Amino acid sequence: MRASRKRDRRIPRRPLLWLAAALLFTLPPMFATLAIWVPVLFLITLAAKFWMEPKGYRLRSVIWKFVLAGVTLVAIFFSYGSLKGIEPGVSLIVVLMSLKILEAHTAREFQIMVMLAWVLCLCGFFLSQDLTIAICLMIAFVLLLVSLIQFYRGSSPGPVWPPVLTACKLLAQALPLIILLFLLFPRVNTGFRFQIAQPGWMAGGFSDRLFPGSVASLAKSSNVAFHAEFPDDRIPSLAAMYWRGGVMWQGDPTMDYDRAAWWSLDVRAGLAV
Repeated sequence: MRASRKRDRRIPRRPLLWLAAALLFTLPPMFATLAIWVPVLFLITLAAKFWMEPKGYRLRSVIWKFVLAGVTLVAIFFSYGSLKGIEPGVSLIVVLMSLKILEAHTAREFQIMVMLAWVLCLCGFFLSQDLTIAICLMIAFVLLLVSLIQFYRGSSPGPVWPPVLTACKLLAQALPLIILLFLLFPRVNTGFRFQIAQPGWMAGGFSDRLFPGSVASLAKSSNVAFHAEFPDDRIPSLAAMYWRGGVMWQGDPTMDYDRAAWWSLDVRAGLAV
């Protein structure tokens, strides 16, 4: 007679702690660029997970999942004015990760959360390429690797450092390949390349210097270049709706362009609505 033994499929606590530590290091680029409620919601769900997990609570209802997803989707739309772009897309991934944290309760879902967390590390570079952000995301990457190593080692008590050392050994083995890819991978500046649409705050603007061809991409753009609002709906006539941009008349005759034309540069930008 065989005794049936129910297998424990819950998420081990120590790998969950490593995962939570990794997710905290993905937050800095979110606070800098996303709507403030997105990383705050992420933090709240992460803290709620450690309260819910020992009690066996989780987000079970499919109806509530759809309701929360719909509410957050509407909030993202009202926060950014669109669902297209880097910030709305990353915010959507963060919200989906938050919902996954609330509903996860099995070992399989833990692995899904680790994969989503690596996607969040990649999204962090879409938001910012600062050195401090890169260091935070690198730490998050290492901690995610540690969480997976700890997960496959089991939930038996033991020292904390062996999974960290194993992760460092794996990264050391991958380091020569990373260096080779950095040095030998071709850097293509023209032709076909994968490019994500830039957010609105990166689409326009002039510096204090203007060079021939420096505004060619803006001139060919079909995006909205100027937006004006009139109080009390007092819209002036078409002849009066004209705005002038900056006028530049001082040139540098030492430049390698047509010196006469560059010295007498007089740029007037107007927009008729």
